[in-house]
Amino acid sequence: MTNALPDDFLETMGLDELPMEEQAAVMTEMSDAIMAGVFARVLPMLSEEHKAEFDKLMDSDADQDAVVAFLQERVPEFQAIVVEEVAAFSKEAGDFYGGL
Repeated sequence: MTNALPDDFLETMGLDELPMEEQAAVMTEMSDAIMAGVFARVLPMLSEEHKAEFDKLMDSDADQDAVVAFLQERVPEFQAIVVEEVAAFSKEAGDFYGGL
C-alpha cells in the first residue's frame, strides 16, 4: 500500500493534465496526508508495548509498506480506517478543487 489513493484520483480531481513528475509528487503528498490521518487514529489504539515497537520501527526509517504491515497486525480495524480516511480526504479534496 504505497499509495493510499485510488488510481483515478488525479483524473477525478482534474489534475491528470499535470506532467507525470508533478502527478507523482501530488500523489505522494496526498498519500502522506492520508496516512497522517490514519496514524492519528490508530496510534492511540496501540498498547504501550506496541507503541514502543512502533517508535523503534519509525526510528529505523522503515518504508511505508513495513509500517502498514505492522499496524495491520496490531489494529484489526486498520483497513477500515484507511478506507474511511481515503474517503474523507477525497471528499475534502473534491470540495476544494470543485470550488476553484
